[in-house]
Amino acid sequence: MHLFPNADASSGAGESPAFPAPVADKKMKRLSIALIFFALLSSNLIAQRSENIITTEVPTDYKSDGCSLFPDCNYRDCCVEHDKDYYSGGSGKERWRSDKRLYKCVKSSKGWQNEIIAPVMWLGVRVFGVSFLPTPFRWGFGRTKAKKLKKTS
Repeated sequence: MHLFPNADASSGAGESPAFPAPVADKKMKRLSIALIFFALLSSNLIAQRSENIITTEVPTDYKSDGCSLFPDCNYRDCCVEHDKDYYSGGSGKERWRSDKRLYKCVKSSKGWQNEIIAPVMWLGVRVFGVSFLPTPFRWGFGRTKAKKLKKTS
């Protein structure tokens, strides 16, 4: 009896057959995706730690979009506070704290589904909220707006 469909019946005792090509390809793809993910995450942390950041005050007329790319449920207030942090930006440690506050706030909101949503939302803001992506919800997006306003005045 062979464990692998491509195992050669004539192989000697004690020899383990090599993984079939499709299994090896899937493992390599998963490993590559994991390495790319961790490389992006670590490069973001290094870049944010090395920045000399001047914080930006959140204007009084600022309007949050709520939970960017997520439905606004009973945790919308958590997202609004998180957006204020992201508007101003700061160090990598400040971003980590802001994302952790969002996670805790969403998780503690009423409803069993929020215990599932909180880690998904945390992962989303950690991966897609990086300062070097050209998104309107990235870390420190208000600094860019403040620079544009200074140039026009």
